[in-house]
Amino acid sequence: MKNNLPAAGKKMIQIQTDLAPGLLASANPAATLQILDNLVSNALKFSHPRTTIHVRTLAQASHALVAVQDEGPGITPPTKETLSEIHPPDRPANRR
Repeated sequence: MKNNLPAAGKKMIQIQTDLAPGLLASANPAATLQILDNLVSNALKFSHPRTTIHVRTLAQASHALVAVQDEGPGITPPTKETLSEIHPPDRPANRR
């Protein structure tokens, strides 16, 4: 996320974190950081100036959940339709 601080500063966007204390996950650190960096970068790209991006981690059953939420315009209904065809909600993306 540190890579995104200059872009956030230019748009005067705050990045707030709410990280679950003591949360551990078994994952590739480099890949996880790249994914998080991409999600925050995407949120910055579509957020209006002077808004806030929230990054949260939660323990959910035997998984760690990471959520990035912005105040941008969101995904248009046609794009949502396309995405749901590519990754149906009842089938996780990693199980193709």
